[in-house]
Amino acid sequence: MKFAVAIVFWGLATIWLAVSAAAQGTPAATGGCAKQEFEAVVEGAAGALRDLNARNAPGFQDKLRLLRDRRKWSAEEFMDKAAPFVQDERIAGYDQRSTDLLSKLNTMGEAGAASDTPDCRLLEDLRGTMKSLIDTQIEKWAYMFGKIERGLVN
Repeated sequence: MKFAVAIVFWGLATIWLAVSAAAQGTPAATGGCAKQEFEAVVEGAAGALRDLNARNAPGFQDKLRLLRDRRKWSAEEFMDKAAPFVQDERIAGYDQRSTDLLSKLNTMGEAGAASDTPDCRLLEDLRGTMKSLIDTQIEKWAYMFGKIERGLVN
């Protein structure tokens, strides 16, 4: 189980490092910023989230199928009995936080791109919001993988 979680963290950390590296050397990092950077941050967040899902969803689905097979659940039983592995209060909290951060990200990105003079502090806030969103999703995937790994052991 620890190995599987470590692999998830490694993959997610790789995505975050790639996104962070893309932000280095931008005009904002050297004292100025441009409108296009606001759009790039929002697009970068969207790409990072797609990558997170693409890296994690197939493996998680495989684990759910393995759980179904090990517990010998019928197709009818599967939806009900697997629900606790994908829906609980903590996962709902991650989802709500992600929704809030996505809304904030979109609002800030639009405001920055629409402004006549880019606000570099807003751009840095936008990057921080993007990092929080990605971190939230990393935590959610790790929690869900840990939960399913424990379910496979029991």
